[in-house]
Amino acid sequence: MSNVHVDSEVMLHMMPAQAITPARRSTAVHDEAHRPLSFPFSSTGLFLAIKSDGQGNHLIVNLSDNGTLFAAFATKGATNYSNVHVLSPISPKDLDLPAAELKKKLLISVGQPQNANITQLHLNASTDGTYPLLVAIYPDQNKNLNLSHIAIAATSWTWTTDLRIPELAKGFIRMTAGKLAIGDGVFILYTVAGKLSLVFSTTEPGPKTIVYLKFPPSGGGLYHFSVDGAMKSGTIVTQLSADRLLDGQVENLFVAQSGTNFTAWWETKHHNSAFQRGKNDGQLVCTAVPLLSSGADAKFPPLLDPTSKSQQLAVMDHNFNLTVYKHSYETPMWNKTPLLTRQYADRDLCLCQWYQDYD
Repeated sequence: MSNVHVDSEVMLHMMPAQAITPARRSTAVHDEAHRPLSFPFSSTGLFLAIKSDGQGNHLIVNLSDNGTLFAAFATKGATNYSNVHVLSPISPKDLDLPAAELKKKLLISVGQPQNANITQLHLNASTDGTYPLLVAIYPDQNKNLNLSHIAIAATSWTWTTDLRIPELAKGFIRMTAGKLAIGDGVFILYTVAGKLSLVFSTTEPGPKTIVYLKFPPSGGGLYHFSVDGAMKSGTIVTQLSADRLLDGQVENLFVAQSGTNFTAWWETKHHNSAFQRGKNDGQLVCTAVPLLSSGADAKFPPLLDPTSKSQQLAVMDHNFNLTVYKHSYETPMWNKTPLLTRQYADRDLCLCQWYQDYD
């Protein structure tokens, strides 16, 4: 029996690799033997898993007949305001249904707003097969940032106002799920008066707990705060590194956790890729190491092996060629291995929210 649960708890789980970007392409988890898996879509709509068999070979598993997909999207109405659409949990193979049949899986809306111009929808990962947290992000008439929780039932969804930023935020940057001792919630990174602010807000029913975390007014490095620090308002994040590879140009950041160790990978706007390792207390294990040269235009999910402490990048270039870059814990050298996946010639590394129990 292999139970694969994708989740997003901050600093408590070994995987998945949590990407700090609204343009995520893929995520990664472990199987029952703690071997890393990557989940891409093929160009023909198949949902696949790429895994190692422990003997140096990579296998492809078609997951399209199993698992559950959760999907929500917003469209522009005649008045230029947004209409929200939420699908009931579906199987990947349902995506090939005729449009008329697929529309029958749309949930009924209760209290859909008439004047919200939604700029982003945030959907958490599901850990138990039920619908995860869904949040709509939109500006009000004064261009202040608003967040609304979309509560999803078996046959309908309801627009609620129980999730808000407790100040006049102007710009939304990123939101990610988290779990602290005070409960489940979300970390929200946004701008107020031109400065970055970071808060943690609980999302459980009842009164909300808000934790204000102080954040530097500009970038210029890799920053860190502990789980304990995240529960105390006024905690100032610690700058781990000001390496030139991080100097204000990071577009994609992935962080993977294994015990007390973490590994961070990032990609710059010039498509340079690099990684750095450290510990939960903020101590770095190595300096930033460049991986891919400028212009590689690679899409990648990082993988961290908790047994050997090795690290892997599954990189896909613009020609759809897959390559695995593997790095041992004891050496700074990286090995490059082509990853042949002849069954599905065209593919793209994409993120979806899904849940699966399979034999």
